[in-house]
Amino acid sequence: MNLTKTRNKNIELLRIFSIFLIIFLHMYRHASGGEVFDSGFSLNHIFLIIIGSWGVVGVFLFIIISAYFLIDSQEVKLNKLLYIAFCTTLYSLLTLFIASVYLGQEISIKETIKAILSPVLGNYWYITGYIVLYTLHPILNIVIKKLTTIELSCVVVAGFALCFMYKYIYASAPIENLDLFFSIYFGIGLFKRVQKKIDYRKVYIFGYCAAVIVIFFGILHMFFYSRSSIVKYIYLQSICKFSPLMLIIAFALFCFCINRLPLKSKIITLLSKGVLAVYLIHESDYISSILWDYIFKIKELYSKPYFAISFLGIAVIIFSICVMVDVVIRPIYFFLANKISENIGFIKK
Repeated sequence: MNLTKTRNKNIELLRIFSIFLIIFLHMYRHASGGEVFDSGFSLNHIFLIIIGSWGVVGVFLFIIISAYFLIDSQEVKLNKLLYIAFCTTLYSLLTLFIASVYLGQEISIKETIKAILSPVLGNYWYITGYIVLYTLHPILNIVIKKLTTIELSCVVVAGFALCFMYKYIYASAPIENLDLFFSIYFGIGLFKRVQKKIDYRKVYIFGYCAAVIVIFFGILHMFFYSRSSIVKYIYLQSICKFSPLMLIIAFALFCFCINRLPLKSKIITLLSKGVLAVYLIHESDYISSILWDYIFKIKELYSKPYFAISFLGIAVIIFSICVMVDVVIRPIYFFLANKISENIGFIKK
């Protein structure tokens, strides 16, 4: 059957969709140091709440997709780890160089070292978490296989309660990014066991309800942002990386994706290969503020009647440019990763 290929195509499309969700959130949340996020009532703000609240859903989808395939894997491939590490380092150095040229500043040795070590320093929390998860996934798979379904269910419930419910209510709870990765990983391990027994209509309803709740909190924040800090706190917690609402929405979208009819498109495959580059470039600490405040000037556009179209157009422009840049740079980090892994393999032999 072509079901696997079909689902892979669907998942590739989901990855593209996910990166747009992330771009939308960053434009909404970080433009002008959060001034747009904390602005009052307007139709443009309602648009931003509806379109820009789901960045963490995009990140969760990346984690869920990775976990879905790693659950069936027992091998850690060195070239894949090197591929991610070199890709992250090269784009960190590239964005550092772009920022220094744009701002007319010299590149310090400290910043250069920080860019080189960015895969492990947490500059990109998703990348660092994924590297750890990928390295440990064979061990995690052994643990998952040894657990009964009831035992695994208890682990998943405990992980959800601690990493999402507890952290959602108590923001300063000592829950770290890796706890989040492991919690989702075990959750997907359980999902793959009971996948055929799930009533997906209920999953979709839960996802829809979670999305409505987030939008409701966003609208409350829009009206009361200057009068009630608790309203802002609730909305921020609802769209943060430890939000149970974001996880529920992401899981519902993932289930919807893998249960769809076949997709056939070479363009989807081509574009999905550049998703990692889009993430690394636009989220770089070196150029994110330059993008939103100096190049695209989100705050100035925010008051315009054509803001919604401009907002979507900017996201498409960023995505397109990053994908084109990656077409040029990808062979470099791909070659480095394969060459070094081959040499290490040769030494071992």
